[in-house]
Amino acid sequence: MNISSLSEESLNKLSKMLDNCSCGWRQLANAAGEHPQFRCSEKELTSCSLQVLDAAGSPARTFLAWLADRGCPMDFLLHCLRKMDNKEALQFLTTTVSEQIRITVQPQSQQASLGSRVVLTCRASGPPGLSYQWFKGKEEILNETGSLPELVLCPLGPAHQGYYICRINHGGQCLFSTWAHVRLVHSAGSSPGCSSLFPGSVSGLQISQQPQTQAASEGDVLVMKCKAEANPPPQYEWYHNKMPIPQQKACSLKIPCVTTEHRGEYRCKVFNLYHEAWSDTATVTIGPSSVTDASWVEVDRGLESQEVQRSKTGLGINPVQQMACPPPAAKNFYATDKVALLIGNMNYLHHTQLTAPISDVHELTNLLRQMDFKVVSLLDLNWQEMNSAVTEFLLLLDKGVYGQSIYVPSYGAGSL
Repeated sequence: MNISSLSEESLNKLSKMLDNCSCGWRQLANAAGEHPQFRCSEKELTSCSLQVLDAAGSPARTFLAWLADRGCPMDFLLHCLRKMDNKEALQFLTTTVSEQIRITVQPQSQQASLGSRVVLTCRASGPPGLSYQWFKGKEEILNETGSLPELVLCPLGPAHQGYYICRINHGGQCLFSTWAHVRLVHSAGSSPGCSSLFPGSVSGLQISQQPQTQAASEGDVLVMKCKAEANPPPQYEWYHNKMPIPQQKACSLKIPCVTTEHRGEYRCKVFNLYHEAWSDTATVTIGPSSVTDASWVEVDRGLESQEVQRSKTGLGINPVQQMACPPPAAKNFYATDKVALLIGNMNYLHHTQLTAPISDVHELTNLLRQMDFKVVSLLDLNWQEMNSAVTEFLLLLDKGVYGQSIYVPSYGAGSL
């Protein structure tokens, strides 16, 4: 039994017990590290730790998802919790596992002659009070055996041909069996079995295209795809860092203008009337925009020159406009965007060329990026260009956007 078989509710409860605890997820990571398959790198541990920066983030939940993706058995997780001596988590998980519904007998596809008796059997173990529901395709079977572990079809007729599935229920928890195909044959001597089974996987739902891990820059268009085959046709729901993404209900996820808030883990839930499956986890990293990554060119010019040298982004394109996407409607702001404009001047008309501003600009740029600012850095602007840059920068400061502008003269940094 794998960790991935635990319900989302159980995983969230277990995560709360392992977050902010002296005997928590880091100790679990150390204990799991005794097995090479479940040994975390320092980068992976840091990625889990950074989840605390998200209001809905959970380092423990991220680590448990990491273990589940690597096929960690439930027995090994229980072993690690015993080794940690985390009695609360151990008791909760032991109880949850004992109450987990398990199908012990799956219904089998059958073929039989007209007028014969066919019995489809589905049995499950778990907590007391399990109930059964049989379906033929999408239609629930409401006869006297439709709510029993054994569904009886007698006398068998043409209307009984089709695909059958059983749902086992306990409170809000449920589990579906595999599909069974009942086929009518005209010869009593036909061999048992059925050559035409339900297409796809035994669960009736199969993901054929997984979302892919990718890197993007601020302002790029992010596109992810997840495709599945199922009968009835599948539906899709996208999640970002374990939270559902509103309005993303198609097989393709498209974000027209990414920012740092879009980095993290993405998964797609695929489901239909009978089944549910989760895609692989795809990690998205968001780097700085092309402007913030530009390398600056230091130009040797005479003292009389009033020309300025900008970055390699090219003349005629406003760098401030390159920095960010058009601001969305004010109702979509939640004080999450932070933007900064840095101006460093090295060349003056009646002064020798300075060297400190370029290093100051780079240091401040790196510092602001660590605080999740989107940064535009400009060098050697005259008064008119500085005024234009600040004017464009102010247009970005819509509702919910925090801004910082810094001018770097020869002797240090000072806010405008």
